[in-house]
Amino acid sequence: MEAAKFRHPNIVRVYRMGRIPPARKRWYLATEYMAAAACATDYARTAQPDGRRALGRDLLAALTAVEMQGVLHRNITPSCILFDRNARPS
Repeated sequence: MEAAKFRHPNIVRVYRMGRIPPARKRWYLATEYMAAAACATDYARTAQPDGRRALGRDLLAALTAVEMQGVLHRNITPSCILFDRNARPS
């Protein structure tokens, strides 16, 4: 599983992935707990220009780390960006 090997402050840590029995048609993903809302619903953080700049820097750092491992993230949307309890995006 590619996602489990990433260690970066702005990447959600993946612990396990698999299929749910008995039909095994649904997948599950066990990740670290993210206490805050998704970026799509967290307007307070991104409303100010400084907040948007910091968010952009953090996201670019995470995407750069992923790309350095030869992986392409194809689903960058506001609902994919989560914040931890310290308001750090992952």
